[in-house]
Amino acid sequence: MKRLLQLIILLLPQLTHAIFPIDYLRPYNDNLFRPYTQANCWSLDAIIEHSFNPEGHTEDGCDVNFLQICNCTQSSLAMLKGFDPETEIGMLSQQFNINDDDGVRGHFEPCGDFDLTSAIISGRYYFDRGFSVVASLPVYSLKICDVEWTEQTKSAVAADFLVRELITDEIDKNICDLGCLNIRNFEDTSVGDFYLGMQWMGEFPQHKNLLKNVRLNIYGGMTFPTARECDLNDALSIPFGNDGAFGVLFGVGIDLTLGCWVRTGVDAMFMNLFGSSKCRRIKTFDSQTDLFLLETAEARKEFGFTQRYNLYLELFGLGGFSFKAAYQHFRHNDDFLTLFSYCHSDMIANTACSLREWTLHNFYFFLNFDAGEHLYEDASWKPFVSIWYKLPHSGRHSIGTQGVGGTVWFSL
Repeated sequence: MKRLLQLIILLLPQLTHAIFPIDYLRPYNDNLFRPYTQANCWSLDAIIEHSFNPEGHTEDGCDVNFLQICNCTQSSLAMLKGFDPETEIGMLSQQFNINDDDGVRGHFEPCGDFDLTSAIISGRYYFDRGFSVVASLPVYSLKICDVEWTEQTKSAVAADFLVRELITDEIDKNICDLGCLNIRNFEDTSVGDFYLGMQWMGEFPQHKNLLKNVRLNIYGGMTFPTARECDLNDALSIPFGNDGAFGVLFGVGIDLTLGCWVRTGVDAMFMNLFGSSKCRRIKTFDSQTDLFLLETAEARKEFGFTQRYNLYLELFGLGGFSFKAAYQHFRHNDDFLTLFSYCHSDMIANTACSLREWTLHNFYFFLNFDAGEHLYEDASWKPFVSIWYKLPHSGRHSIGTQGVGGTVWFSL
C-alpha cells in the first residue's frame, strides 16, 4: 500500500522551485492591464518589459549581487559532507579535517549579470453584466552572463594548498564530475505558464461631492505548466513560471473615482500551488550552500501561500492622457520538502535557503494614452497605449530589477 501511494505521488505534476523570487512579468499582474466593462466584444493586449540592473536582497534585506540572495559565499568543503564515506565524494571529504572550513577556505563569492526581456500576449472576451474571460501566455528571454566565482581561499597554511589542489583550482570541472552540475552562464528563450481566468467587474456611480464612482473587481483563474522547468543540472537555471506546477488564484479589488481627475484603488491576489514530487537537488549537511549541491533525491514539495497586493493613485481626464503611480508587494511563504528515501534527513534538506519565505516591493510609474476618448462611441476599435518604469524598493531572499515596458491594447 505504501509503495502504491508513493507511485501515485510520483505521477503528480513535478516542481523544483515554484514562483522564482524575481519580479518578471506575470500574466496576473493587474497593474499592466486596462479595466474595461463594455459587453459583447473582444480585447487584445500586447505587453513587453525589459529588466536590467538586477539587485539581490538577503534575508536581512541587505542589497547584494543577485547570485548571493541565499548565501554570500558558496562552500566547496561543505558540499562534500553528508555522503557515504565509501563513495567518491565521501572519500574526497576524508582528505580534509572537520574544522578546515573556517568560512574562508574553500569558499567562492559568486557574481554575475543578466539580461531579461518578458512579453505577454493576452485576449479577453466581455460578456453581459460585467463578466469576462481571459487567456494569457507570457514569453521570456533570459541571459545570465559574466558569471565569476572569486576564490576566497588563502595561500598561508598546508590546509589551504591542499584545498586548492584537490578542489578549488578546477572548481568547475570538479563540481561537474562529482555532481553533474554546471555553475557557469545560462541562457534560454521560452514560453511561460499559460493563464486562463474569469473576472467580474461592476460599476456603481455615486452622486456625491467627492466620490463619483465605485468599481468592484472579482477574479479567479488557473495557471497551467506550459513553461520550461528548472534544469536540475544547471545551478543558475531559472524557471519561466511555476516550474511544472498547476496553480489556482483568486483576487478582489476596488477602485474609487474622486472628482473628475483622480482615481485610486487597491487589489489583493492570493495563489495556491499544488504540491508535487520529482528529483531535486538537496542538502545533505546543514552547512551546505544552495548553489553547490551535489546530491539529488526524489522528494515531495509542499508550497507556501502566495500573496500579492497593489495600491495605486491615478490622475486622468487630460485629453486622453493619464498618469499613474502604483506600489506592489509580493510575498511567498515557506516551502517544505519530504524525502522519499531514508538515506538523507528531511530536517537537513529543509534548511535550504531557497525554501524560505521571500518578499518583493516595487513601484510602478505609468504614462497612458486612451485614443478611445477621441473616437466615436461606435468606433470599430479603440486603442490604448501605456509606457511605464518599474523601480524596485526592497525585499528578502529575492531579486529586484529596474524595468521599462509598454502595453498596446485595443478592443474589437
